[in-house]
Amino acid sequence: MSDCVLFPASLSKNRAWSVWADRESYLSLAEGTCTLIRPRVQPCGWKRYVRTDYRDSRFNESHYLNLLFMCSGIGSPGTLAEVWRGYRGDARAPQLIGDDEIIQAFPLPPLRGSTFRWAGGKGFQRPFELATLRLRNMGEVLSNWKTYVPNAAYLTQRGATFLFNARGDLIYEHRDRAILGFAADMSNPLTFLSEMVADGDSLGHGDMH
Repeated sequence: MSDCVLFPASLSKNRAWSVWADRESYLSLAEGTCTLIRPRVQPCGWKRYVRTDYRDSRFNESHYLNLLFMCSGIGSPGTLAEVWRGYRGDARAPQLIGDDEIIQAFPLPPLRGSTFRWAGGKGFQRPFELATLRLRNMGEVLSNWKTYVPNAAYLTQRGATFLFNARGDLIYEHRDRAILGFAADMSNPLTFLSEMVADGDSLGHGDMH
C-alpha cells in the first residue's frame, strides 16, 4: 500500500481546520494503517461532495434550536450512543491520552494521562477519557467562537469520511448522521481501509487522500 494522506476538512474560510489538524490526526493511527500523515494537505475539489451553499446567518436562532434537538438525538441517530461511549470507555478503541500527557480541560483541574488508569487500566480508551478530550475541545471552541463558527448555518453540518485516489476520484465515503460521528466505526475510524487495501484495484496508484 502506498502512502495515505490524512487531512481534516472544514467549511470555515479561516484557521479552524488547521487548528484541529495536529490535535486530532492521532486518533486514526492505530495498527499503523497510515504510513504518512500530512494534516496540512487538502486535495482539491473535496468541497463538491458537501453542501457549501448556506446563506450567511450568524445570528439565526433556528440553527441553535436545531442543534439542541440534534444533541438530544432528535434527527441525529447515534448521537446519544456516541456521547455515552465517551463516558463509559471503549475497549475496541486505542488509548487516547499518553500516561505522561497533561490535559487542561476547564473546569477540571489539570489531569495527567496516568490518572485514567484508575478508571479501568491502559492500552484502550478508558472511561471518561474521550469525554475529557471533548470537554477540552468544547472549551477551545467556546473561547474562539467566531473563529470556529463564522456562520451559524454550519452548526448542524455533520461529519464524514472521504477517500480519494491519486486521480482525485472519490472511492469511499461515509456521511454520518450523528453530531459527533465522522466514521462508520468510531472505535477505529480507518478500519474501512483494510477491506479496500485487500481490493487494491479500487485504490489506483500513488497517494490517497
